Amino acid sequence: MKLTEILTPEKWQELSNDLYDHSSMTPFAFDEQGRLLPGQGNWANHLCPVIQGNPARAEVVCGSSNRRMAETGRDEHSIVIAKCKAGLLKVGVPVFVQDEYLGMVGGCGLLSESGLVDGEVVREATGLEPDVVDKLGEDIVHMGREEVEEAARYMEERVSRLVFRHMEAKPGLDIKTFKDLIEDVQKRGRCHQCGGCMT
Repeated sequence: MKLTEILTPEKWQELSNDLYDHSSMTPFAFDEQGRLLPGQGNWANHLCPVIQGNPARAEVVCGSSNRRMAETGRDEHSIVIAKCKAGLLKVGVPVFVQDEYLGMVGGCGLLSESGLVDGEVVREATGLEPDVVDKLGEDIVHMGREEVEEAARYMEERVSRLVFRHMEAKPGLDIKTFKDLIEDVQKRGRCHQCGGCMT
């Protein structure tokens, strides 16, 4: 089984928007070998799109850390918090369907509480002048430990829901969470407690 079987382009776009709205991190999803799924358009900063817009740059800064995270997630079955070579945070949740490892979903592109962008790595990877690198990285937001942990928990919950829906869904049957059901009755103008009386 492949990650794309449970995370179609449409579902990935929806999930990436949700993760970005919740954490302000650049959403990512990569397969068991650390290869990124395309299609996300939300960026946590101005530096990352410059890096990832060029495959050679992306390989230097992001590729090796993606592969290490993929291996750690597979081996430890747990959330992985790491940094890319540029010094930016990466938070990833491993995706397992039963015992099969499909890859990771998470976010990156912000700095830890005391973190700094490694300008030398970025300059070597991109060929950009130091002042340009500094300008691109000057607005990157810092995340405290509690913020990182909260973002990780939220990502884990979303991945769990994704896997649950894949495992439980049957043809013609739309599996809903309790939150989905509440939202559904509210859309119809019915009481969220009994679902019967009109509000």
